[in-house]
Amino acid sequence: GVIPYENVGLNHWYCSPNKIWEYANAGVPILASRLHYLNAVIGRWDLGWTFSSDPSVADIVSVMRGITEEDLAAKRKNCQRFIQADNYPIHEPRLLDLFAGLGASKTTSETKQPLQQRRGAALESVEQR
Repeated sequence: GVIPYENVGLNHWYCSPNKIWEYANAGVPILASRLHYLNAVIGRWDLGWTFSSDPSVADIVSVMRGITEEDLAAKRKNCQRFIQADNYPIHEPRLLDLFAGLGASKTTSETKQPLQQRRGAALESVEQR
C-alpha cells in the first residue's frame, strides 16, 4: 500500500493516517513518504519502505526495484505482528474511560464495569454535550 504524503506542513509531518492500520490489517506492506510518524511506525515494526518526502519518480522506482519476494513475505508477517499489538480493541478501554471522564466524575466502581456497559456510558456522556 502506498502513502505518498508531501511534507507541506506539520499536519503531514506528524500525520497518523488510518491507511497504516488498514494496510497492515490486510497484510499489505507499506511504501510511504519518510515523514515523522510514518517513518517511526514503519521503521519500528518493519512494515515496509520509505522514500523521500519530496520524491522523484526515480526515487520511488529505486525503492521498488530493491524489493524482493523474501522482503515482501517478511513485511507481511510484520504487518500481522503490528496489528496484533496495536489495534482498536487494545486501546478501547482507555478511550472509553477518557470519554466517560468528559461527563460527571466517575467513581472507582463505575470504571470497573464490564466493557459493554462502559461503552454505553461513554456514548451517553458524549451525546449529552
